Amino acid sequence: MVHRSNYCTNAPTVVAGSTFDRRDLISIDHLISIDHLKPRGNLIRTYWCAPNSETYVVFRTMTTATSISSQMAIQNLLTISLSQLNGLIQSQGDGVIASGRYTGEVTGNSCGIVMWNTNNHQLTYGVAQAALAALRNYMSQENNYGWLLFDIWDGDNQVGAGALARNPAGG
Repeated sequence: MVHRSNYCTNAPTVVAGSTFDRRDLISIDHLISIDHLKPRGNLIRTYWCAPNSETYVVFRTMTTATSISSQMAIQNLLTISLSQLNGLIQSQGDGVIASGRYTGEVTGNSCGIVMWNTNNHQLTYGVAQAALAALRNYMSQENNYGWLLFDIWDGDNQVGAGALARNPAGG
């Protein structure tokens, strides 16, 4: 049986899970403009790779945030969560997230992000940071901020999953 590799949506010559250079990144609009690469069916199965990493995220579902305030809340959440993870790595080093769950919330913000272990693997702060960087890269590059469920892969292993969602109290 032949194994079919998944390729990074943002770098179609790079197999998801292998390290690549930021220069390999291209936009989805460019891909769609190439006739033989036009997607068939649902675009949801997006494999977005974090530059200079073997980490990538696979979007399971995504709903675009339509209000400017929601889009700004998502941008703010990703920026603050990345900064928080960077601070933890700087002070403690990259290690396993002890509880097996990372929660990012901003006081007064209308959204939050949660990432957790899957498949008997453990998320590390570095992989969580790379996953968030990939999400932020996708959203800023494609100007498509929204609510989503995603899987987190590090190389050949699915190590986690996550959700970026509206806070029930915040709307």
